[in-house]
Amino acid sequence: MSTSFKGKLEKLTWKDVRAEVAKVNPAFAKVIDELNPDDKHWIAKVTYPYGSLVLERSILQLPNKHGDLVPITDSSLDPEIRAGLEYNLHSNPVSLVLKNTFEIFLPIQNRTIPMDGLIHEGAAFGAWRILGPEKSQQPIFIWDMSAGARSVFMMPKITENKKHLKLKKAFDLAVDAPQNLMGHWEIFRQIANHSRFDQQWDAEILYFPIQWFQHLQDKKMAEFLLFFPWFHFP
Repeated sequence: MSTSFKGKLEKLTWKDVRAEVAKVNPAFAKVIDELNPDDKHWIAKVTYPYGSLVLERSILQLPNKHGDLVPITDSSLDPEIRAGLEYNLHSNPVSLVLKNTFEIFLPIQNRTIPMDGLIHEGAAFGAWRILGPEKSQQPIFIWDMSAGARSVFMMPKITENKKHLKLKKAFDLAVDAPQNLMGHWEIFRQIANHSRFDQQWDAEILYFPIQWFQHLQDKKMAEFLLFFPWFHFP
């Protein structure tokens, strides 16, 4: 079995990521240019492989120095990264999708409930609590978020054992033929992350640490905050 679920975390400055942000959301990039943030206002750029859980029971998962995805509370993470990104009750901080898509969903026994559809490149979210903590009626965090779509299934009848065995052998799949649509996702995950799969897919997201929100009363912040709708999950 040679499937690998490794991520990557880079601690960058606005100058480092500006061109990438401008490509997916030029208006947002222009607003940050006006703020002219110094290097103390760092940004975490995180790369997740397809099918990895970005949130698990709403706890943010981050790559450590080995690329292993661990909860934000894990001691193997850089203490500065943990301190900067844990402000949303250990769930995702204020975020901007940089590449490909993510999906927030509610796992319930043998099914999932999509919470807000796919979150596409250029979408900003995750600020509804930090912008008004005294007014927030925060529900219990129970949702997950995946890199790439969670609500996927194959068109062919994958439950046929002979056909599944061929697929299993080709990619060393560590999963039996699925018995329902929920099981298709695990097959996609393992194939997409296999060393012999030559169409690598990953998703990238930017996380803004607490430093960006310690001067909310500054008038220059008004336009910046408009890019983070309160109603967007999570």
